[in-house]
Amino acid sequence: MQFLVNSTPSDRDTFLKSLSEEQNNILSQINDDLCLAIGEEGRLSLSWKDYSALQINAKRDLDYHKKFFFKNSPYKEPLARAIGLKKGKPRPSVIDATGGMLGDSLLMFALGIDDLCIFERNPVLAMLILDVMKHDNLHFKFYHGQVLDFDINASVIYFDPMYHEKNSKAAPKKNMAIFRELIGADHDAFEVAKKLLEKKCERVVIKRSRKAAPLIENPHHSIEGKSTCYDVYLCSN
Repeated sequence: MQFLVNSTPSDRDTFLKSLSEEQNNILSQINDDLCLAIGEEGRLSLSWKDYSALQINAKRDLDYHKKFFFKNSPYKEPLARAIGLKKGKPRPSVIDATGGMLGDSLLMFALGIDDLCIFERNPVLAMLILDVMKHDNLHFKFYHGQVLDFDINASVIYFDPMYHEKNSKAAPKKNMAIFRELIGADHDAFEVAKKLLEKKCERVVIKRSRKAAPLIENPHHSIEGKSTCYDVYLCSN
């Protein structure tokens, strides 16, 4: 692995000493073509090939959501409706089975979901998630690994798999481009989704593009956003 470009040996040594045992185990799994760099305040960023550095910016995203929900009802947010968030009712506990860059996780956090458990099986993304949790003091549970390998229950399971790339005239966003080339599609998405439906929970929510067909047929209902759709599967387990 090409490690910590644009950083001094002192920065590198300080960083390595700060790693937990879990982070060291994750680090050993990272692809040789990848570069992890130390940025401002010792924060990690990801560099790969000719792509510009990629970093999770939780503070920026949470500030944006806070300002948005100051003027807009959080209960009208499509994701909030999908996970069953209702005014005057207890917040559901949520498992985010695919943490990624924490985009949807931080949105749920901003919606007041404080019982949030996040899984991410890709070691690159797991390193970035653990780093931002440490620097921004985020209080949610995180596990590096496949969600199906853990015996953890919640009232809602949220699943946002990486789908196969479709032909498009529009260039993908920077993070999506890196995901598709470095991480690739979740080829086992259907099998994972089927097993998630067997978990002890009240509902499974699967995110997809509005133009795509549901990953699992016959959702109980679907909630559409501007470009995405949330398929909701109510469970009797």
